[in-house]
Amino acid sequence: MQAGEEDFELKQMRDMAAAKKRWDAMAWVKGSTWVPIFEVDNKFDVGTLSRKATNFVMGGWWSGVPTLSYDSQFLSKVEEKFPKDAELIVTCQKGLRSLAACELLCNAGYKNLFWVQGGLEAAEEEDLAREGTQPLKFAGIGGLSEFLGV
Repeated sequence: MQAGEEDFELKQMRDMAAAKKRWDAMAWVKGSTWVPIFEVDNKFDVGTLSRKATNFVMGGWWSGVPTLSYDSQFLSKVEEKFPKDAELIVTCQKGLRSLAACELLCNAGYKNLFWVQGGLEAAEEEDLAREGTQPLKFAGIGGLSEFLGV
């Protein structure tokens, strides 16, 4: 094995160990399914360049916040997992993204939607069953919600 391959494998093992450590320290709602409404926007077309510039000027340069856009596959991902008559509790860290998700889902024909006003930060520990080691108010932190701060 060459030195470059060994370095790559060692880096992969370290990255996987770090990811597992972050995962083990998280909290989530028991039995929940994560379907994010936003995705990192890696496009470099004319339409996204102005958003990227605005994001950079508004603090993205120091916070590392990526430019985000709606996930065009959000509805299809939800439809793969849940029938339209399912009762769904939709939540995020502070309630803003989940409200947008509820609007999309309602317009798509989902009628049994429940929104956690104020998000997981406002929920009491006894409101929803929790898994993981952290308090429920931290369940929405991580991934894009950590970047958005919403």
